[in-house]
Amino acid sequence: MHSYETLSISSSKGYLRISFIKMSVIQTEESPPFSCGYCQQKFQWKSKLAIHTRKHTGEVPFSCNVCQKRSNQKATLTIHMRTHTGEKPFSCDICQKSFSNKSNLNRHRVLHSEDHPYPCPLCQKTYKSRCELAAHKKIHTGQKYSCQQCGKDYTSKAILIKHKRIHTGEKPFTCDICHKSFSCEEYLCQHKKIHSGDEKQFSCSMCQKMFSRKANMERHKKIHTGDLEFSCHICQKSFIQKTNLKRHMRTHSGEKNIFL
Repeated sequence: MHSYETLSISSSKGYLRISFIKMSVIQTEESPPFSCGYCQQKFQWKSKLAIHTRKHTGEVPFSCNVCQKRSNQKATLTIHMRTHTGEKPFSCDICQKSFSNKSNLNRHRVLHSEDHPYPCPLCQKTYKSRCELAAHKKIHTGQKYSCQQCGKDYTSKAILIKHKRIHTGEKPFTCDICHKSFSCEEYLCQHKKIHSGDEKQFSCSMCQKMFSRKANMERHKKIHTGDLEFSCHICQKSFIQKTNLKRHMRTHSGEKNIFL
């Protein structure tokens, strides 16, 4: 409860009367939320409600002065303007690659991580990002994207685009130090470790062989342990790596080992 005094001025018979009136106002800890008139979603701030309401009304009040593209948020327009100015204020602290917005930087940093925090609820296989998990789930739903040149199927359009570079020879990701080019960003990030001096930082505890990625080191250790977890369901031959099993399966199908 907050108390304060107000000044009251009145006149009577030519005299001014000045008095203070003490008033009390009860203030709740949380202000009542603002509610959307279309879907009843609630917001703590009126400005957030205004942005949300534009989704229902279709209002796009912010316009790019270069290409006239319109946006319903000023922040979104600011990010868009960087496509014209070339500004990239968000930099990766590992490889120094820059991005025009923070969400793209966060998506990129996943490439450097060895963590796989997103498990598939159907088969428990884990992935680095929600995007990778979403692409994997299409294996269970049966959705596929096919390469028109070799007929190979993929569960993600992004993976198909990456695959097509095998046919076109396109290598759009270039090292800014030695100018070597790569077909995907992950290969470029891996390559940059050569220049940073930490190309091989993971050591096998059994033979001390060095690896640039922890996953590669763990895969290598199976040579020592004899762990052959991938088995052919036709002849029961086992392999350390899934790629080797896929290559072997083509001996049964008669498919040529051209594209892995």
